[in-house]
Amino acid sequence: MAATYELVLQALSVLQSPTASVQERTNANHYLEQTKNRWSALSEVEHSQLSKLAYQNTALVCGGGRAAWPLKTKAAVLLAAVVRQQGVDVYNQLVPQLIQQAAEGPVQAELACLVLHFISEDLTLFDTVQGEWV
Repeated sequence: MAATYELVLQALSVLQSPTASVQERTNANHYLEQTKNRWSALSEVEHSQLSKLAYQNTALVCGGGRAAWPLKTKAAVLLAAVVRQQGVDVYNQLVPQLIQQAAEGPVQAELACLVLHFISEDLTLFDTVQGEWV
């Protein structure tokens, strides 16, 4: 659904804005996290683009070597949700990237650990029979 994807792009523009406050970025991340409930409304191309943008968001959050806790956790939750929806192939591609990112510094390492934590948490909350979040 184009409207959903347009809202995703607007939320991402807030995240990339250097003038956005922590609260605005947290709210944008929260909206993006909710896309896991609208995943079926997005096309395959949009799935792929959202996956790339979610990963880029983690690098953006860690920029400058400092990040507010709400931004780190929201970015990690978003990436974990996207990975869970995309499946094992995306997970297998992501792990080496997270390891490489973690080697860049403590903030990046913390974020990589958060992503892996939330992926494992998502696996326990995802109903694989129905394909829905519980």
